[in-house]
Amino acid sequence: MGPPNAGKSSLVNMLLGFRRSIVDDQPGTTRDLLTTCTAWDGWPVELIDTAGVREDAEGVEQDGIDKVWQHQRQVDLVVLVLDGQQDWSPASQQLVESFSEPLLVYNKSDLLESAGEESVVPGDSMGRPAGILTSAVTGNGLSCLIDEMLRRLVPVAPGLDEAVPFTEVQSQLIGELLELLENGQVQQAIHQLHQFLQANDSPTVPQDPRGG
Repeated sequence: MGPPNAGKSSLVNMLLGFRRSIVDDQPGTTRDLLTTCTAWDGWPVELIDTAGVREDAEGVEQDGIDKVWQHQRQVDLVVLVLDGQQDWSPASQQLVESFSEPLLVYNKSDLLESAGEESVVPGDSMGRPAGILTSAVTGNGLSCLIDEMLRRLVPVAPGLDEAVPFTEVQSQLIGELLELLENGQVQQAIHQLHQFLQANDSPTVPQDPRGG
């Protein structure tokens, strides 16, 4: 997410390795939520390219911005992409404060004369928070960005011998079982797990203590 012309779509295309989003210098080119799936270090990741957020949008473009605010509450991580060339402003600060713990990205580092080899830039005296410096043209900073996204999405990676749910059905089942256990419904949780394993032809089906 981020303001128009910050390079969001170009950044998504570079992260994916192919052209998924339309790129243009005209503000408001992206007017809907464009979703694409990829995988980094074995973890499935769904990237969503959104309309540029600005106050003077109208019509279809405003509809796209409305979807941004509605959808941002449902995602696991907001990557807030800003134009690294732009001075920090009250509008920039307000945008950052609109999201809960966004990952800040300062794009277009290839156009910055002061840009060095560092990918992580610290906060400065003008109020600009720390963030990751990237270029959707040269690819600078993208590895650092992916690493930080994975660190936030998977803060504690499972060990090599640990089971990991990898389908939506499995994740949903775990959520339901945890809710049952939190409510003290242990036997019902065991029975539901037993039924699931039988239905999915698991080679190892634990015995239901009720004799099922």
